[in-house]
Amino acid sequence: MFLFQVSETFNLSTGLVLIPKLESNHVPVGTPITIIRPDKSEIETKIIATFFGSNHITIEKLFTKDDVPIGSEVWAKKTITYDDLAYYNLIDKKPDEVNYEIIFQHKLVPQFLLILKLSGVAGIVDNLDKSESPVKLRIDKTIGSYAIDLSIQMKNEEIKTYPEALIFSDKDCVNVIFRGVAKEITYSSRWNES
Repeated sequence: MFLFQVSETFNLSTGLVLIPKLESNHVPVGTPITIIRPDKSEIETKIIATFFGSNHITIEKLFTKDDVPIGSEVWAKKTITYDDLAYYNLIDKKPDEVNYEIIFQHKLVPQFLLILKLSGVAGIVDNLDKSESPVKLRIDKTIGSYAIDLSIQMKNEEIKTYPEALIFSDKDCVNVIFRGVAKEITYSSRWNES
């Protein structure tokens, strides 16, 4: 989703502020973004704050004004491969015979939802509940150990090429509280008006 074209930037101790402001309040803190510079090179970062209550966004302080030239485009990512879930609470899980959906709600903007969907599930280990605090999500597109194990157990060579989703309860990505292998894994956001 296109957010805006950068017309000005300035540095604060917390990070780099991008102007103009967001026209939509539907993009909360923690949203991963892609910045496409005029030379078409890209920066992957996330919104870490809004500036003084306005919708001017602040990105990580490792970036400077030189990194984001005037005219750069700011896009919210529709699919996320590595995300900070510390901004979200688990609100629902929807399993059926072949699919598994996990829904997260933003802590500060409750109308903003993230949905992790596994389609054509080969296997799941789920220790994720509402009392658990998910911190990180990683979606691996390469061959993972769980996918290989499932491929051997199910005598299906194709499964070892399936992507794998892992949710961790720590920033170092050691303590896995959810692990799932499926034919397709998508991660999207949705604005919930209800």
